[in-house]
Amino acid sequence: MSIKTASILSAISIAFCPIVLDAQEVTPNYRDADVRKLVEAVGQLTGTTVVIDEDVDGQVTFKSAAPMSLRELRSAMIARLLELGYEVMDRDGVLLIGARDP
Repeated sequence: MSIKTASILSAISIAFCPIVLDAQEVTPNYRDADVRKLVEAVGQLTGTTVVIDEDVDGQVTFKSAAPMSLRELRSAMIARLLELGYEVMDRDGVLLIGARDP
């Protein structure tokens, strides 16, 4: 295998490698997304276990103009959910998401 081929294969494997919290940056662009799907997607990206109350529903827009680390993504999502009135608790790294107050 040539060095050029090995470099290309290495670059491809890096592009599709498992997510590392400290190394990867993302730019969220969720418009009118189902809040449950947003929480599940961010949980999967960040490796965070999430428990979502069955009463959690609704649409959410969650965007950023600049890339953010996965840690920042998790924190920004929590802040956005709190802004919208959802209850969010972190219990030993597990996010518990509750329905909005009536």
